[in-house]
Amino acid sequence: MGGQKDIVDAKIAEWERVTEENDGQQKYIESQFALGCVYAMRGHYERSSVIFQKLRSLSSDFLLYAFCEIMKIISSTSDRGMNFELFADLLLYQSRVLDCLKIDFKSKYERKLAHYTIPDTVNKILIGSKFRLNNIYNMNDPVEGNVLLQYFNQDLCFNQEYKSIECTPFIACFTFNHDSLNQFRLYGKINQREATGVSVVLGEDFFDIRPTGTYSFVRVSEVIKDFNVTKDALDKFRSQNQQNKEDIEKLPVYRCIYIDPETGYIRLAQRDKITFYREFYQEFSKDGEMNKGTIAIKVESLWNDYQGFIQDIQDKIKNIFDNMYKIIENILNNTNDKNKKEVIELINLILLPIQYLVKHSAFQEEQECRMCYITSLNDDCVEMNFENKWLYINYQEPVKKHIKNVYIATGAREYYPFIVRLLDGDASKVQLSKNPFRTAG
Repeated sequence: MGGQKDIVDAKIAEWERVTEENDGQQKYIESQFALGCVYAMRGHYERSSVIFQKLRSLSSDFLLYAFCEIMKIISSTSDRGMNFELFADLLLYQSRVLDCLKIDFKSKYERKLAHYTIPDTVNKILIGSKFRLNNIYNMNDPVEGNVLLQYFNQDLCFNQEYKSIECTPFIACFTFNHDSLNQFRLYGKINQREATGVSVVLGEDFFDIRPTGTYSFVRVSEVIKDFNVTKDALDKFRSQNQQNKEDIEKLPVYRCIYIDPETGYIRLAQRDKITFYREFYQEFSKDGEMNKGTIAIKVESLWNDYQGFIQDIQDKIKNIFDNMYKIIENILNNTNDKNKKEVIELINLILLPIQYLVKHSAFQEEQECRMCYITSLNDDCVEMNFENKWLYINYQEPVKKHIKNVYIATGAREYYPFIVRLLDGDASKVQLSKNPFRTAG
């Protein structure tokens, strides 16, 4: 025991000698992060809190904000439910959910995503306007953000109006179904007329496809055990720091989870069978030697493989959720009533990065994927249109060079030549929707 303590103490002394001036910001952040975790694990909460607050001045990342809030609550009470490692492990599992949900485009099943919008927006973004992430306050789902909380524990929803100025989510929505009548009827409507919009299909390079998760980090107990807090742990949040930038850089995109809170039903966003068949039927048809029957067998086999791929991810999510459920129950069952409000707000904060990736099962036909960026309302990248009640963030990556296809709904066919022109005459990228629909008006 003494030998292990001596090793830890030596490592602490080594981390404390690191300065930003002599060793550079990267090594300094790594060392300070390690110290903050070690001091918290040893119960030196005030000391740990000072360290994380200092790091917050160097990075606006959500992870550091969450650590600061954890330390603020833990250091202000002697409640035995305030266990640093429980909160840290909840953060760990939240990051693992993100890792599971992230679209990496490496599989042959999911190679592009579509964004449904109105033709006028397509015109604007193709002549230079930025793609936007919008705030979450005007979503079409009235229980947006609360479904996950209901799933874990109804008590987490008691403060549904809680919204932190320091941690406001901004999202952009996509779908796997690039030519869907259901989507055309819901989104991109001109004057509320169904099927009058367009579907812009984007390739993988529009998104951040690096293997590291946005908020992933090593298990806190392993930090002390193995002293492994360096590159892998910190790259995952330091590389995401985009403070004081006018536009945000590339972001990962995640598939949504659809949940029925009453029954515990879970289903992941995925491709629907008809668009899957259309894509691969067309691809296999290029081989002139195969007849329709052979092609159908190949596509069906590929579809079954894809369902297995989705089921594997879904099983992992369920397992992670089971662990998170146990942690949340442990925390709440050991929290005094006088501290419960603050603890519930802290749990809400920790769950925030995945909260808006979970939707009610009633919306599962949308098969939605989302980019999510969490930042302060005071961040320089947040734009405001007061008259239209818009809060949004501009996405730095231009849309035009990443467009794979544009599908035009039945009621927007007159825009075909204009969109072809906007794409520099590349008519191969522009297709009329194959879904029949009689538009009104």
